[in-house]
Amino acid sequence: MTLHGASGNLLTLHTMWGNTLGWIISIVLLAGMIVGLRAIDTLQRISSPTEFGTSAKTLAKIQLPVHPDEVVPMIDSRDAGPIYREAINDYLAHRDEYGNMEPGDTSAHRAIELIVSATPCSGMSLFTEHPEELINYDSDKAALKALEKLATITLQMTLRQKQPADALRYADAVFSLGAKLFNERVTVAEMQLGLGLMRGGGRAIETNAKKANDGARVDAADKFLRGLQIYDTQVLTPTLSVLQSVDPRIVGEHPGDLFYIARNADERLWRVAAINALGRFRFFAGEGGMLGDQRGANKVLAELSKDKDPIIATAAKAAANMTLEQYQGQE
Repeated sequence: MTLHGASGNLLTLHTMWGNTLGWIISIVLLAGMIVGLRAIDTLQRISSPTEFGTSAKTLAKIQLPVHPDEVVPMIDSRDAGPIYREAINDYLAHRDEYGNMEPGDTSAHRAIELIVSATPCSGMSLFTEHPEELINYDSDKAALKALEKLATITLQMTLRQKQPADALRYADAVFSLGAKLFNERVTVAEMQLGLGLMRGGGRAIETNAKKANDGARVDAADKFLRGLQIYDTQVLTPTLSVLQSVDPRIVGEHPGDLFYIARNADERLWRVAAINALGRFRFFAGEGGMLGDQRGANKVLAELSKDKDPIIATAAKAAANMTLEQYQGQE
């Protein structure tokens, strides 16, 4: 009986141990499956947007608080694009001549007079028809740099004039060019040049309007410049600080925002900037970034390369084809 009891106990012990071992194996397998599923989910899922990315303020179209027309009336229905393009081409063909103005010379080169002639034009299609001219990762944006140089010379012309009215002619031209670049804003660089020219032209208008005792123009320029500064501080700079950042911490905090803005922003420029950031995601998704975001970037860029807006499609194709060298050039 004792042996039988011992044998029985031994049999019971083995039976219980067998069940326990089975449960342990099952738990280990289940844990492995959970880890595996989570890993697959991480590889496939993109991050969710934060409040920054979904806020109406971030997604809204850019709208200056004071319209540029209040400073310089632009009511001529002609497209200024062909006029500015002619000025660009003249500068690029004779750039040495534009760098050799004699002190006290009040005559302007042909390209400068072309820019002045475009002042009253209400619209401009300069880079919209060929967005690849700006949407690329080459450092040499010849046309944009030419406009910047011509605008600088035009501003200098305000200092060479003896009469405030003559100086205002050139100041108005710079401000008007800046407003048109800002309104077209195919890229951030084009918008920022436009902002700079409106600031420079606006200050020149304010200075020379004071000399001419034109209080209304002084007030209009001052109102515009103050409104622009506030809007830049509250809207433009904070948005760009996220969309253009290469700081690992900031990039790591906003991956979902970039996906959301690239697809949903009402402001096309923010979509272009977010798409450019997704191109960088292909190489680095930020501090603590997930593989799903890097994989998702390729998927979303492929999707947006078929967008009906040719500027969005061009930006997506450029970002999808960004090379490591081009990525490193943005760091």
